[in-house]
Amino acid sequence: MMSPEYLEVARKCIDWADVVVFSHPWSYPALKNAIGPQQLVVYDAQNVEVALRLELHEDFPPAESIVRRVAEVEYQLCREADLILACSHEDRESFARIYDIEVESVRVVPNGIFAFSQEVPSEEGKIQERCALGVGGNETIAIFLGSNYRPNNDAARYIVETLAPANVGVSFVILGSCVEA
Repeated sequence: MMSPEYLEVARKCIDWADVVVFSHPWSYPALKNAIGPQQLVVYDAQNVEVALRLELHEDFPPAESIVRRVAEVEYQLCREADLILACSHEDRESFARIYDIEVESVRVVPNGIFAFSQEVPSEEGKIQERCALGVGGNETIAIFLGSNYRPNNDAARYIVETLAPANVGVSFVILGSCVEA
């Protein structure tokens, strides 16, 4: 259960909002009654959560009830949202197929970086960036960027424990809040 303080603050914010955005489905059941008919509800989906949970828990039968609950909550939000934002065309198709909703009600808004909107750094700039990362010379660098989220933490741990020792000529750089784990 979410903290009562969180729910109280969320309800106060919903009171004055024209648009209510859920970036994950988890709080929707506890907050849906605070949403008025005049407010636009957007599900800004970071994943198709039920597909992610199935993948994460495929070899853990006791998680079946959790996966079922995720499907119920995400289904409810998808059916009641005015707009669903998906990160990819594949997710868009999955939402439509899994939750039997019109594919047109899902818009694709890719996440990521705008790498091509900036100038390519000079050789000197690249050397400075390598030095800032603690990597010099012409070594191969592999960069992993992840938030403090279990799948990202598992990936970072895999890099540290398995990939890095097996690839001695590669400098692995791990960035983002996953380094806290």
